[in-house]
Amino acid sequence: MPTSTPNITVRPATINDVPAVLDNLLDNSLQDLLRYKENPVLSLAEDISSSEAFYFSTSDGEPVAIVGMDSGCLWMHMCKAMEKYPVACIKYLKR
Repeated sequence: MPTSTPNITVRPATINDVPAVLDNLLDNSLQDLLRYKENPVLSLAEDISSSEAFYFSTSDGEPVAIVGMDSGCLWMHMCKAMEKYPVACIKYLKR
């Protein structure tokens, strides 16, 4: 079930979120994917399908991040909108 803060909406991530996230990744996030994985599309799809993953978006639908938990470790692929709403995202993650 989606939840939200004043600026951020969070719902379970799906494979359909991969294109929007890849098109908006921060340069550092894209470089991390390219450094550790051969194919960013497959990497994001694997992260989503093998973890409890959530899609963060702005109130107007702009992707902020895909965040998940795998084997007790938090992972995050951040989009450009994260720079606009870092505090709102961190507040949600603390929950």
